[in-house]
Amino acid sequence: MLKSIDTIAILFRSRVKISVQYFSHFLLSCIVLSVIVFVYFISICPIQSHQYDVVENLARSAQYPKTQHFAIQLLQQPNLTQWQYFQVMRAYQYEKTITMRYPALNTNDTLPRF
Repeated sequence: MLKSIDTIAILFRSRVKISVQYFSHFLLSCIVLSVIVFVYFISICPIQSHQYDVVENLARSAQYPKTQHFAIQLLQQPNLTQWQYFQVMRAYQYEKTITMRYPALNTNDTLPRF
């Protein structure tokens, strides 16, 4: 009798252990899925007025021509989403980092050649 109770107790412990593992995996996957859904809904929301002003300023600025062209294309659309705004800002940051600025050079400042 004791042996059968011990085997039942061992089976119950192993099943509880497995179900706790499955529960933790299920809980973690639900959290990850909810974060993904939340980010999706945030990215399809329309932009705010100050973000629209930033896109307009980038469209008027000729300092970064590829970003300017991209911003002009986006302003032609009726509604802008957060995702499109972040694309413009990423293009602006990328173009800003790859563009090297050199100071203005005066011809009189050059070294004389022998």
